[in-house]
Amino acid sequence: LCAIRSVVRSLISVELDENSTEESIKSIQNELNDVYDNFVKKYGPINNNANTRAFSEDVELPLLTSLEQGDEDKYYKADIFTKRTIKPVLSITTVDTSLEALTVVLNEEGYVDLKRMMSLTGKSFDTIIEELQGEIYLNPERENPDNVYEGWETADEYLSGDVRRKLRIAEGTQDSRFNINIEKLKTVIPKNLEASDIAVNLGVSWIDVEDYQKYMVELFDLNWSEKSKCQVKYNSYLNTYFVENKSFAGNNANVSTTYGIPDMKGLTIYENLLNLREIKVTKPVDDGDKVKYVIDQKNTMAAREKADLIADKFKGWLFSDPDRREKYVKKYNELFNAIKLREYDGSNLTFPGMNSQIELRPHQKDAIARVIRGGNTLLAHCVGAGKTYEMAASAMELKRLKMVNKPIIVVPNHLTGQMASEFMNLYPSANLLVTTKRDFEKSRRRKFISKIATGDYDCIIMGHSQFEKIGVSRERRQKYMEEEIEAISAGIEEFKAISGERWTIKQMESTKKKMVAALEELQNEDYKDDVLNFEELGIDCMFIDEAHNYKNLNFTTKMTRVSGINPQGSKKASDLFLKVQYLQELSPGRNVIFATGTPISNSIAEMYVMQKYLASDILRDRDIYAFDLWASNFGKVETSLELAPEGNRYREKTRFAKFVNTPELITLFRQFADVKTPDMIKLDVPTLKNGEYTIVESEPDNYVKEIMQTFVERAEAIHNGSVSPDEDNMLKVCHDGKLLAMDVRLIDPDATPAP
Repeated sequence: LCAIRSVVRSLISVELDENSTEESIKSIQNELNDVYDNFVKKYGPINNNANTRAFSEDVELPLLTSLEQGDEDKYYKADIFTKRTIKPVLSITTVDTSLEALTVVLNEEGYVDLKRMMSLTGKSFDTIIEELQGEIYLNPERENPDNVYEGWETADEYLSGDVRRKLRIAEGTQDSRFNINIEKLKTVIPKNLEASDIAVNLGVSWIDVEDYQKYMVELFDLNWSEKSKCQVKYNSYLNTYFVENKSFAGNNANVSTTYGIPDMKGLTIYENLLNLREIKVTKPVDDGDKVKYVIDQKNTMAAREKADLIADKFKGWLFSDPDRREKYVKKYNELFNAIKLREYDGSNLTFPGMNSQIELRPHQKDAIARVIRGGNTLLAHCVGAGKTYEMAASAMELKRLKMVNKPIIVVPNHLTGQMASEFMNLYPSANLLVTTKRDFEKSRRRKFISKIATGDYDCIIMGHSQFEKIGVSRERRQKYMEEEIEAISAGIEEFKAISGERWTIKQMESTKKKMVAALEELQNEDYKDDVLNFEELGIDCMFIDEAHNYKNLNFTTKMTRVSGINPQGSKKASDLFLKVQYLQELSPGRNVIFATGTPISNSIAEMYVMQKYLASDILRDRDIYAFDLWASNFGKVETSLELAPEGNRYREKTRFAKFVNTPELITLFRQFADVKTPDMIKLDVPTLKNGEYTIVESEPDNYVKEIMQTFVERAEAIHNGSVSPDEDNMLKVCHDGKLLAMDVRLIDPDATPAP
């Protein structure tokens, strides 16, 4: 194996040299064939378990295993044995036009390098600027008065993103040099939305608290005394609205009757609407020796009717005043209708060092261009779109352009070997480090981290479980917790300053006390010098394959009993979020790439989580970083009756019924998401017979109906709490239902299936 490795490295070096002749390459290929054939004759294929175990400590094992294609049944030689598989790095020294020079520098360096362009063309600075008018722009935010070569961007970069903000900045300079910027930016500004185009929910963060107060006063017709006492307040830490002294207006007919009911007054309903809380009324019932509270269905329905009335009137009120309408329509356009999506064109990328026998598809090249030029990216590509090659090529290009030093690709455990093999097939000269479970054994940890920290690898490939074992440092976790404590302390002071209700302050102080206790526990934790931490690895770029496995990120919400909203996140998702935050400190808005074919599969919350991971700055800029603030802008919660899983009754279910302001939400999402569905890239897959599904319906026989009745009985027992969750639960009932739907013999092997 050492001899094969030596010859392969020689062959790669020769292929990378643009001056190498076909004869010299063929000579080394013949030598490689000879040493490989002799090895296989004596020891079998390189990918045999015995051979890979013998060479497992060598970091170049992936290079050797990539020399064979196929599987255990039959291996065959890769193209490198007979073909020139590596594109040499061609050095371009001269071009004819400024546009050609721009293409060269973007491919070589990833940005507008005017000095290099002057060298390539032999033209002056002023000539290049004149010839590339409309192709490159000077960004006033990046301009350096001491260096005229800095601050230039391509048209597709400058004329995209938050173009309203860019226009305000360009106009604010009052500099004639930016007249062309202003002129072009005006052509790409999204068309202004009108009031009728905007869905407004109570509680959205872009409406001032003062206007929520005005609406409350006018809707409930509060007198001078009532409105001076009943005040709408907002706590920024809790992201919560409060109506103070609600009981003071209890005798107001509008509060108690018109927009309220005896058991839930109108101001309480209004406060719940501002906070997206579920409207429900409870009543006490005797339960043996204690009293428990259950939902009062009749009064709950009545309260929800009042809530619908309050919410429906709000939009009409908000836009009824011309000045207020102008104010908020303008504000909404500036916040959510200001983005011009950037188009990424990877057709000019040359990919030095890539296997010349492999031609990436156009959508793959465009995705790689997005990763290089656009920053954080979600590769939301369907199965078969080629995400593996996209990640590998993106990592190599970022490394070549010196945008990153040490990228890592994290894949499911069982795919580390396959990922490495495909990576080496695409880039035969790549220097990879592929981690294994053994690398994380206690006796090998320090050796492993030294290998990563001191090695200059093109990329590190690691399994999910190994990656999750590498936590962030105790110091970073401590810093994160201290920032949280500072924030809640500020929230307490803010609420005290506005004379907030005591129960709310006590609630916040209780939360702070728990966080302080957790911090003290962390500080007293015994430090073990053999524990790896993420910062020690020196990683500055991260690719997460099958990123949907990390979608259960915790978040705070006031919404309860809403289907699909699970604020209790997983430990591995929280760990990944801390690592993302660390990388964003190193390179804001860059070098975090997720790949998955199912970025959103079950609920609206998953879209929010992806934005929180990859575009948290966008959420913060628009004051929708908290989930409830985000959801109030883009979702509508509704309660309706639906068929229960057991199929014999209807039940009340509260869920996000639909998206609102969908175009603006999609634009925010598409800023970082590269979405490709099968119909968009025309995958070569078998077609359906006659172009449609054939639905075969069948009626259940008596035995199937009997089993279905047992599902109903099991579900009732679960709902009544007469069976423990580890004994039976609705997930198991639904699973058994699916088995029964496929074939009764999956439930009862001795059953006779219906014809």
